[in-house]
Amino acid sequence: MGWISKLRRNRDRGANLVEFALIAPLLVLLLLGIVELGWGLAQHIDVRHKARETLRLAIVDEPLSEIEARACIDDIVKSDNIQNISLTTGTTEGEPISVTVTADLQMLTGLFGVFFGSTPQISSTVEGRVEQDSSFPPSQELAPCP
Repeated sequence: MGWISKLRRNRDRGANLVEFALIAPLLVLLLLGIVELGWGLAQHIDVRHKARETLRLAIVDEPLSEIEARACIDDIVKSDNIQNISLTTGTTEGEPISVTVTADLQMLTGLFGVFFGSTPQISSTVEGRVEQDSSFPPSQELAPCP
């Protein structure tokens, strides 16, 4: 009788190992997904912050060259993946003004690139009102960052 119970116990240990081997890749995939999602959200916050700060510079009528310089360097937010910053504004006080910042999403693991195909992009548009008569053209693409 004792050898039968010992045999059953040994088989159960193998079953636990097989169950763990089946579940472990799913748990690792879930963990990587959570990390990748957090990284993507952090990049989205950076792009949103750069758009708001660029809008603030445009609202107070900073010179366009100053806006371009500060948007491209690390003065606002360090963003190596910025693709485009566009500025659309009215020229008189009280008219709407908007800034759109577009950036490539940088992935940590690259594991989920299969689902997105090419590099996904993050875009953020913020709007405000011109505080004083503007000195730059109504619609302007800022020079691409080097």
